[in-house]
Amino acid sequence: DATIDRAYVDHKFGNSVSAKGGRFQQTIGGGLMYDDTFDGAQLNVGNDKVQVQGAYGYMMAGAADGNSKSDNPSVAYVGVKGKVGQESTVGGFYSKLSSGNLNHNGSTVNSDSQDVYGFNADLRKDKVWVGGEWLKASNIEKSQAWVAGVGYGAYDQAKQGTWDVKAQYFNQKANAPILSSTWDHAYTAGYKGWMATADYALQDNVGLTAYYGFNWKDQAGADQNDFYRVDLNYQF
Repeated sequence: DATIDRAYVDHKFGNSVSAKGGRFQQTIGGGLMYDDTFDGAQLNVGNDKVQVQGAYGYMMAGAADGNSKSDNPSVAYVGVKGKVGQESTVGGFYSKLSSGNLNHNGSTVNSDSQDVYGFNADLRKDKVWVGGEWLKASNIEKSQAWVAGVGYGAYDQAKQGTWDVKAQYFNQKANAPILSSTWDHAYTAGYKGWMATADYALQDNVGLTAYYGFNWKDQAGADQNDFYRVDLNYQF
């Protein structure tokens, strides 16, 4: 069956305001909770120092994949991001999910409404990176999740020979709202473990990315399988 991946209209109202509507990529917070296909509307207000984003609609991927619209939780979101120095940012967000069906570790679960909030940081100095995110559903027990990592390098897919490496640790409680994370690890809520990532630009606009996950466990301490993935990305 044919599907539509992205179809949206994006309009700028001067230098500080823009609006988007349709099916587009929506990131919630720093991306630990959700960074994937979204049907709805988005509003952005800001400048070089501070940006505020609001969105309303429906998730279409990850834990919401395959849901009919009547079963899919609606999402209201507001996020704030501020620049620190020349290269670093810090931010926070609040998101309200209505009740509905979500896929959780292979099973469909009818989820109550959730009020999710979190904070994130992306700190850079020359070639050194330190970053992470923490989030929680305020009305649900065992819903905390966090990731923290360090890295080194100056990868730019447009510049041949550039590279970077990073290591991250994830800890996601059993009821954490990890719905379609920007981080390409194999486990969602209820797991914790490490992931190493390496990026290398093979030539201008051609990038190779490799991931390796290790020492993953469930929250009870049972060992899980290691995983790996390799992506080859072309930019036109």
